[in-house]
Amino acid sequence: MGRREARAADVDVRIDVPLYTLTEVADFVEMPESTLRYWVAKKHLVRALPRARRGDAYLPFMAVAEAEFIHGMRRAGLRLAAVEEGVTALRKQLGAGWLQRDHLAHDGVDILRNLAELGDPEWIRARDAQAGIPGYIGMGLEHIEFDTDGIPGRVRLAKYEGAEVSPRNSAWPSRWSNPSFGPMPVAEPPELFIDRSVGLLGVPRHFREAWPTTVRTVDEVFGAGKVADEVWMARADAEGWIAVCKDDKIRRRTGERELMSRGTLRVFCLANGNVTRDEMIAWFTEAHPALLKQAPEPGPWMLGVYAHGRTERLKLYA
Repeated sequence: MGRREARAADVDVRIDVPLYTLTEVADFVEMPESTLRYWVAKKHLVRALPRARRGDAYLPFMAVAEAEFIHGMRRAGLRLAAVEEGVTALRKQLGAGWLQRDHLAHDGVDILRNLAELGDPEWIRARDAQAGIPGYIGMGLEHIEFDTDGIPGRVRLAKYEGAEVSPRNSAWPSRWSNPSFGPMPVAEPPELFIDRSVGLLGVPRHFREAWPTTVRTVDEVFGAGKVADEVWMARADAEGWIAVCKDDKIRRRTGERELMSRGTLRVFCLANGNVTRDEMIAWFTEAHPALLKQAPEPGPWMLGVYAHGRTERLKLYA
């Protein structure tokens, strides 16, 4: 299911309609996608809806609000384990509608204070702080605005001044446009070309789920069989595609080096040629925000991708 307006009278567009992918929500609240996936799939702290196919949107607007609240409590200085314990207690005692203004203001404060009474040192520290537990809840809600019925209706995005996410603002210019009612449009990134060096199954599948524009493999463009680096590099450059590979020697070998330095080719390159398929996917996943940020920059350039989300612009040799 994609973005759509709820038609039935008993459907709440804030809660019951799948509007966003995991990648989008992680980008909204500026947190690692792997952490959000853990909260959704393992801890069940952030709600999700069923989906027919991988790659479909399956998180409702309330998932954005829940992720923002949890991440806000982390920004306030609480340890992750304590935040997870607190939200688990809120969900258990208040039900699926735990993130409602009145629930948090009254019962929610008592539930979290009870964790302190049970001896949790982190919640004892929060209780005894100057602002107390209500202050920590307030910091979690800092970017969340509530509708008149007490349910979250908007989430302000810290990364874009004046921008916000609202379930009633579903007509975005594109999947990756800035979700604000104001201007500030963000263009879609270039399409990707996947070289055989990173494999033709796992990494392409990852990018087809995560990347907002078309992803092509070398076999889809040239057919099966060996393709010289100079050939696919020239084609990717001419088409304006960003190439994905794990052979940074193309910036040093004579023919490929000239293509890189004289053309406009852009490359995402794994910095270690010996990583496994799962490691490649993990590195690209963790670096995803950096890849999106780099993508619009004019070439030529090569962005090295390392473990734990680290990236580095690599030197090109003339």
